[in-house]
Amino acid sequence: MDLLTPANKAMRALMVARGVHSASVTVRGQQVHRYRLSGTGSGPPVLLLHGLGSSANAFSRVLFGLQRHFRSVWAIDLPGNGFSPLPEGGPRPLEEQVRVVVEFLEAQVGAPAFLIGNSLGGAMSMFAASEAPQAVKALALVARPARASSLRASPRSRRRSTSPRPERRARSRGGSFTRPRWRSTCSPASSRRSTARRR
Repeated sequence: MDLLTPANKAMRALMVARGVHSASVTVRGQQVHRYRLSGTGSGPPVLLLHGLGSSANAFSRVLFGLQRHFRSVWAIDLPGNGFSPLPEGGPRPLEEQVRVVVEFLEAQVGAPAFLIGNSLGGAMSMFAASEAPQAVKALALVARPARASSLRASPRSRRRSTSPRPERRARSRGGSFTRPRWRSTCSPASSRRSTARRR
């Protein structure tokens, strides 16, 4: 008996009961399940990307914490994971998975987003930001693969990976760069402060 499917369905039902919207959408001809939670904060939309063999349900405990700081919180099941069916022809290569993420950002989220990627999702976040920088506001990489740079990427991705950080770009042009207030809620320093307060 497959115990994982009933457990995932039960988790989805709990999240929907708390206000999370669950739906399947078509992205690049593939059915992709996604969660969406409206936020009350001023930060950009957040898109959560799970790791290898995982699903969007892995983020069930952080969706509501992020809700307080951002305008909306999204999480998707990559094709063949969670509630997204395996595409015809079998699993898709990394490049195709990245294109799914980029099209989802442009067609569903509809605004530059803060990508939070766990493990392989972190590597995919980097490639998505390189492929479509206009669709990505910022990145947070959680336990990304140590050799993520060795994963196959397009020539365009490799060229863009050498671009300077926004702070350096702004200063090289005689301007200044101010970090958005919402970024401080996700920085290591703020995490240490919150841990200290709990103690």
